[in-house]
Amino acid sequence: MRFFFNKYLIFFILFFAVCSFTYSQIQNEKYNIQNKYIYKDSIFLFKGDKINIQADSNNYSLMNFHFVSEILDSSKTITLSFTIESFNNKNGMILKIYNPFNKKLIYNAKIRTLKNYKYVETSVIPIMPRLFSFETWPYEIESIILYGFKLMD
Repeated sequence: MRFFFNKYLIFFILFFAVCSFTYSQIQNEKYNIQNKYIYKDSIFLFKGDKINIQADSNNYSLMNFHFVSEILDSSKTITLSFTIESFNNKNGMILKIYNPFNKKLIYNAKIRTLKNYKYVETSVIPIMPRLFSFETWPYEIESIILYGFKLMD
């Protein structure tokens, strides 16, 4: 009887450990995808990225940013792409953003080039409601941070 009880106890402990580890790995994978692109209410993009971010709006502010692999609610999903393009035989960058909201989308941006290790402010234009915006740079950019998202009439 004692051996029988110990065998099931050991089985239960091993089963619990494996399930916990598997659940932990799934949660970490989900967490890492979110954190690759999102930190609080900022979006990080690296050259070649094409992503969808779902956000909630509260009159004039955006919050609760979430990475989504496919667009489930087009009325609150911002689509972004940050690609390398060729301009007169030189590589440059294009940032394309779709504003799904009924108000003008205003944001700030910082870029990090291949030559500079610090992020520096760059100018961007507001995005009109339900339209795309294109920002271009005549040089390669390693990554860009988009932050300070606001909606305006």
